[in-house]
Amino acid sequence: MKQKVENLRLILATMFMSVNKNHEAMGTGLTYKYENKPYENEDGSKGWLLSMSVKEAGHGERILQSYPFEKKNGQDRYTMEYNVLISLFCIFADTTLTQYNEIGKMLNVDPKMQEKARTVIKEKPLIK
Repeated sequence: MKQKVENLRLILATMFMSVNKNHEAMGTGLTYKYENKPYENEDGSKGWLLSMSVKEAGHGERILQSYPFEKKNGQDRYTMEYNVLISLFCIFADTTLTQYNEIGKMLNVDPKMQEKARTVIKEKPLIK
């Protein structure tokens, strides 16, 4: 399980590094980061906290979202972190697919947006 967690950490770090590199190239001034750590509640129960934040040029850092996960009895540290990271990747996928679906709906009814999309794809293809 430890190796699986280390692999997931590497994937997550690579994703954030790639996103930040793209924003740097676009000059947006945005830098995203995450924090992944165990925590203890006031009542003594334990869990895991995953937080994502953004820093915008000229502004302080702000937390975008924090996901607290309660630790189940008998669950070791690596199993807990593994479940948290898998949940995060599911959240990313769900958010992305939902946004693509909504954009698709808008594209179906907006001819100007369709033309703009065609132009952007021709000028800056994602895969060359």
